[in-house]
Amino acid sequence: MIPEEPANPARTAGWVVTAVGAATLGAGLGLGINAKNLWNDANCARAGENYYCASAADQSDAETARTRANIATGLLVAGGTVAIAGVILVIVSSGGDDDAGGQGQRARARDAQRGAAGRGPQRSGAF
Repeated sequence: MIPEEPANPARTAGWVVTAVGAATLGAGLGLGINAKNLWNDANCARAGENYYCASAADQSDAETARTRANIATGLLVAGGTVAIAGVILVIVSSGGDDDAGGQGQRARARDAQRGAAGRGPQRSGAF
């Protein structure tokens, strides 16, 4: 009986990297929504790069919202990049296990140990 093939560490790492990327995307999305809500609550009007607020508290809320929006953008870009890298790692690490005959690497190794006819190891050579 052939023992079960161990998990491919590169494929496992790919899934972990994908999950980290997805979590980072989620954090960026959450922070972006929070920034948008904070901006909407501030009594400010934006004109180009400047904004004009009714009070100092509104000014503070607007600056906080802008900072959070910038961080959210960074998290979204980083999370997307990491998630894509993880998916690529999963795809690349799962390839090459099957050949035209459908045998996996473990089956090919077993066949090589048994020999071509299945009679056990074969010896050959020339003197």
